[in-house]
This record gives sequence, C-alpha cells and structure tokens, in this order.
Amino acid sequence: MIRRRSTPRRSSRVRDSAYMAAVRTLSCLLASSRSTCDGAIEADHLGARGLGQKASDRTCVPLCTVHHGERHAASGAFRELDQAAMRRWKEWAIGVTQLALLHRGVIDRRTLRGLGLTAAERQAARRARLARAGRCLCGATLLPEWGIRCPECRAAAVRQRRRDQRRDHPPSETT
Repeated sequence: MIRRRSTPRRSSRVRDSAYMAAVRTLSCLLASSRSTCDGAIEADHLGARGLGQKASDRTCVPLCTVHHGERHAASGAFRELDQAAMRRWKEWAIGVTQLALLHRGVIDRRTLRGLGLTAAERQAARRARLARAGRCLCGATLLPEWGIRCPECRAAAVRQRRRDQRRDHPPSETT
C-alpha cells in the first residue's frame, strides 16, 4: 500500500518571475572584446541548491545562450576555473546582478537584505559596492592600481590563505 503524505512537500525555493524578467533585460555578464555573445539573454540560476533542485530565482544572472551553455559544460570562458574560482565567480556575478537591479529600481535595499544570501555572497556584493565607491572593506581609500583591496587587506588575505593551506595540507613526513 502506498502511503501519501498528509501535507505536500513545499519547495523552499524563492520564485520571482518579475525578478527573472528584469535579469533578462540586462546584458550578458561575459560580453567583452575577447568573447562574442550570441543568442538571447537567459537567466542562469547560480545560487546554492541541493542535488536535483534549482536555486532561488533571486540568484539568477544574465548570460547569453552561448555563455550559459559554456558554463554548464565547463568550456570556453569557464574551462580554466577550478571549483574555488567558480564559486568566487558565482558570488561576484550574483552580487553584480543584484546591484544592477538595485540601481535600476527593480529591487530595494530591504529586498536585497532579505534575499537569503550566504555570508560570502553578501561580502562579495559589499566589496563590489565599496570598490565602485573607491573604498576597501577596511574603509581605506583605494588607488586605481590596487584593485578591490588595499595592500594591508591583500596581505592579510594572503596570510589567511597560507594558514588554510597549511591546515588542509600538512607537510608530509619522509622516513
């Protein structure tokens, strides 16, 4: 005998067709002189999700048909990215898209705060916003040649990365 659930399962996925329609009005994130875009702009779901599930609509980014296919196939512009680099690119892409929609008035700051973003996604969006304003996360004024971090924050990030590498990959003992 098949037992039925007393209450149907509900997806926790946020569905927002207006947000996705607004994403499709943006240009492809990978449009540049080195890469040619082709096809319609598609809303690519990049957010965290479980196996066999789709991410929240509010973590969509605009990609043309070619780049959307390349991302799924890990080819073209995405061929050289390892898992960590792909994660950073996704965080950047989601933050840039949400900020573009914020500036267009599609979403407001309260909605942006309530998107259920991870800490890394919020930090990437904050870093992008501050970099456009010429500021580092620590509040220092950025010079154009520094990029998105001041020298002190860059050095601290390098030290943290080295500590993480030593922790994850301790030196092997030779006998």
